[in-house]
Amino acid sequence: MPAPVPNGEAAHYAKGNYYCPDAVAAAEAHQAHLMVTVMNQAENTEVLGMNLYSKIVSSCLKPQNATAVYTSGTVYTADFYRKVAQQYLPNNEIPIMIWVYIGLGQNQQGNQLYTSGMAKFGKDEMEILNSPMDMGKLHASLSSMCAYIISSGLVLKDGESIGFSAEQKWQISHSKSVYAPSEFSLKIDIQ
Repeated sequence: MPAPVPNGEAAHYAKGNYYCPDAVAAAEAHQAHLMVTVMNQAENTEVLGMNLYSKIVSSCLKPQNATAVYTSGTVYTADFYRKVAQQYLPNNEIPIMIWVYIGLGQNQQGNQLYTSGMAKFGKDEMEILNSPMDMGKLHASLSSMCAYIISSGLVLKDGESIGFSAEQKWQISHSKSVYAPSEFSLKIDIQ
């Protein structure tokens, strides 16, 4: 498309990208954009489709005038996106940093996190609300959960629990979204 993404949308969403400090400048400077879509076929899974999507997008980023990627609710610099894809995809690993955006926030009740991108895999978006746990640990935990859920096909349900050991059990509830870009989300109670 011979025009920027309309209404300053890319620059707006680039502001939330904590991986790429240059994402806002890249989004503000762009003059045109390319839309890439991969349609899953019956024999393909969402993971195979996203794998192909990431490879196509990475190849489109090779020209010097390609500056960024706007996907999953944020903007990644071209260099960051390509490096992550090249690091994870050849090993059949989930490049969660470029497939699912994890939004971060804080208020008086604690740390707030949400996902944007799980729906591409037929999964519910997730939220962690009002947690006193360290933001870095929460982010790492939610990233690991997303990668595991996507790679295993796990379906989480209201009333179940999840954790990284037999002793660690975080309760899951399904309710109206607070921050996630979906009507409903899974809430993971990490206190």
